[in-house]
Amino acid sequence: MAPLIPTFVALCLVWGLGAGVVMTQGRTIVQSAAPETHRARILSVFQLGLMGGAPVGALLIGYLAALTGPHRAALYPAACMLLVLAALLLRSRLWQQGRA
Repeated sequence: MAPLIPTFVALCLVWGLGAGVVMTQGRTIVQSAAPETHRARILSVFQLGLMGGAPVGALLIGYLAALTGPHRAALYPAACMLLVLAALLLRSRLWQQGRA
């Protein structure tokens, strides 16, 4: 079931555009919500959490893929992300966040 190359390239383009917007919005929200005196420190911790978790996640997914197979291993992070997003939608004050 390998996709056609043009379809794969189009999906990669859409994924990349979406990731670029989400990363920029995340940093913007963090910077606008943080006090000016601590903005750089808070953004550095945000960035560390965003990029620093990738090696740990890759290791865990590698072990999970070895146990369950690669197709099933891809479902676990997707399900966890849906749970996290649902919790954030229910408990976050992001929608009431105003400009500083």
